[in-house]
Amino acid sequence: MENHVVLPNYAIVCASILSVAPAILAADNDSAILLSCGASQPGSDLDGRDWTPDSDFNFSLPLSGHSVKATQQGSSVPRVPYLTARVFTSPFSYNFSLAVGGRVFLRLYFYPSNYDNDNYTSGDAFFSVTAGPYTLLHNFSASLVANNLNDDFFTREFSLNVSTGVLNLTFSPSPAHNNSYAFINGIEIVPIPDIFNSGNAVLINTDGYAYPILKEIHPESAIETVYRLNVGGQAIAPPNGEFSRFWEDDTLYLFGASSGVTFSKDTNVSIRYAPDVPSYIAPTEVYATARSMGPDASVNLQYNLTWILQVDAGFSYLVRFHFCEIQYPITTSKQRVFEIFINNQTAEESADVIAWSGGIGVATFRDYMVSTTGSGQMDMWVALHPQIDSRPQYYDAILNGLEVFKLQNSSNSLAGFNPEPRDQTFDNPDGYYFTDSISLHVKIVTSCRYCYHI
Repeated sequence: MENHVVLPNYAIVCASILSVAPAILAADNDSAILLSCGASQPGSDLDGRDWTPDSDFNFSLPLSGHSVKATQQGSSVPRVPYLTARVFTSPFSYNFSLAVGGRVFLRLYFYPSNYDNDNYTSGDAFFSVTAGPYTLLHNFSASLVANNLNDDFFTREFSLNVSTGVLNLTFSPSPAHNNSYAFINGIEIVPIPDIFNSGNAVLINTDGYAYPILKEIHPESAIETVYRLNVGGQAIAPPNGEFSRFWEDDTLYLFGASSGVTFSKDTNVSIRYAPDVPSYIAPTEVYATARSMGPDASVNLQYNLTWILQVDAGFSYLVRFHFCEIQYPITTSKQRVFEIFINNQTAEESADVIAWSGGIGVATFRDYMVSTTGSGQMDMWVALHPQIDSRPQYYDAILNGLEVFKLQNSSNSLAGFNPEPRDQTFDNPDGYYFTDSISLHVKIVTSCRYCYHI
């Protein structure tokens, strides 16, 4: 595994610049950019969203790079935007002019395949991606990531504050690899409000104490979405997910055999938001389902309801819990009180959803900041357990949604390491198979006895 080295600034200065005409974005969902890179004509994805060829934009400079098609495409791979790609053999920048400055989701779509009749092989694609002063990916191998995800294609989602109204997105082949090139299949840009500074964040310290954060995430910070889970419910795909957010089923991340029970809201319960919770924080579909520990108090007291989420070490993370009591008889405070643990540290001693939200069917959330040390990948443990000291009516816990966001480090970087090839294995008697977790589509397959070390 190679050491992480930030590319020198000259790689950006020397890059070609591609400018997109101004006034293409407004501060709403309808004005999102969906670029199908290398495509010759518009197309629609499986969610019915329309994608525009990057060659159809009114660029101030000639479009550089090579428009290529995948030599072969698996039957499970969506044709849009993954059938075509734009390949760069030297640094190149898309320059997006936004009508309204502020935060955006930037999504990068990758299908690591051989392109242009095998002139560009997937194993040669090592590259970096920067957005202005921020390093999003460094010496990145989409092929290694897809291999460890056990998937053919994947998406990486970032959030950037484009306060200047201009987003420079630069793709640079890695100088550390012969015949390296950069490629991209699709680029999506969606304007969003600042959903990251909630005002209620708590810092989880290694000394076991939780401290309120007086100054939260800097408005200019670069952020990567690592996980977005709809707990107890099915996946929520665009366009139903506001800002085209994808919410993944949490089942794959549950630890152990005690996975609790899932349920939906009572038919006579309507989801609404607490006065201090903006409706865009998460869609009502997230709060309409939940996972709890189950009805047996004696069983619940013997285990933690636990999720294992693999993350890049050496970064700080914002961990967001979404809560809503959605079934009777839980209608008042002190009926269900529980503890929240992150990485074996107490994040919350007495979580009481009704006390936080104000009533049944009222959505709320809580934020916790966690710092990690080291390098490579590590497991983030998230666990719930009944709180017994307050003598609640029900010894139980509940969760509706969970998000994990990676924050840039002191070098303005979000880039982690590439995973190791999957043929490097070691015996894991617990039967868990862990794969790379740096996209929204991480898989944990419990049927395999081997844990692939990354």
